Amino acid sequence: MSPSALPNVDHLSTDWLSEAVGQTVSSFDIQDLAGEGYNSRLYRVNVRYTDQSADAPSSYILKLMSDTPIGDAITNNNEVFREVASYQHLGDDLASVVPHAYVATDDKASGHLTLLLEDLGEIPHKPFQADLQTSLDAVRAIAKVHARFWEAQILNLQAFQANNLDQDEVIRTITESLAISKQREERHPYLDECMQHVRTMAPRLLALMRNFDNRASTLIHGDFHCRNIHTVGDQLMIFDWQNSQRGSAVTDIAYWIMTSVDVEDRSRFEPRLLTAYYKALVAEGVNDYSKDQLNTDYRNQASQMVTQIYCYLSLIDLPEDEIGDFLNRIDAVAQDIGLRHQLRVARVMVPVMAGIKRVIRTFRGKHRHQ
Repeated sequence: MSPSALPNVDHLSTDWLSEAVGQTVSSFDIQDLAGEGYNSRLYRVNVRYTDQSADAPSSYILKLMSDTPIGDAITNNNEVFREVASYQHLGDDLASVVPHAYVATDDKASGHLTLLLEDLGEIPHKPFQADLQTSLDAVRAIAKVHARFWEAQILNLQAFQANNLDQDEVIRTITESLAISKQREERHPYLDECMQHVRTMAPRLLALMRNFDNRASTLIHGDFHCRNIHTVGDQLMIFDWQNSQRGSAVTDIAYWIMTSVDVEDRSRFEPRLLTAYYKALVAEGVNDYSKDQLNTDYRNQASQMVTQIYCYLSLIDLPEDEIGDFLNRIDAVAQDIGLRHQLRVARVMVPVMAGIKRVIRTFRGKHRHQ
């Protein structure tokens, strides 16, 4: 039986730890690692045992729910509990790339979750800027995860269904982000114009995402950037799986490129990263996904990712220089893919496609009753 989820760190006890790690813990002390983050609070728990053994860990990482989680701010399907679900249902298959979990439990009714994880040691603070080799290692590592769960049936579980976006919250978030962007000294008029179109078209675009996305799906990390990886020996580890879900395979790659590759490096890194990712997929046995399809999916995903990262302006408290870097990157991507033109075309095509969808449903309904 797993120990119960902790409401907060004050409820941590030697009895709870002893049950969690299978050894009698005589005392412990707590180090607050990162304050309050996106959805969680992190602590290092240094422990002492009644009978100390040479191979017993001297510390663990404790992850608890944030006091003010924002993961469900624009969704309505318990996004904040997904990391626990990943460990509970997929932990064995992820073992080579995630810290070992001694406890992974939640209490959704009370809004609590608890992860007691292997301590990977000191992880230095990094800028959102990875070099080419780090980026290549990262996309190859996530490709192995994607290949393992390529169109996997277990991802049909409710815990891994894609985010159900709340239309009103999406519009509100874009509106607030637009206001923040226009107050900044460095302006991005092309990007702001695109986001104004997205805000106007949000109901139709959300319907399009729900009804017409048939891209290859797998388990995606959902927050795959350079601060969520760490190399231990020769093994690249990936942590913070709280946004994991079933999704388009190329999502994590697009997100990495926009969050972790400097705007000056993207034109050089992007083709090499996409090629390295594709070769890693093929090496792991994915043989029903062409490089041309990957490139098409990447361009389609990039337009969604631009909007997602733009919304961070109002959702996440980031330093001014990091906000500037993110905006510069997604502005460059938006212009490269012709996002403004895409949105203008979509204004016409979305209702047309919705109409076709209704006709198909009507025809199928009549056919079934004949």
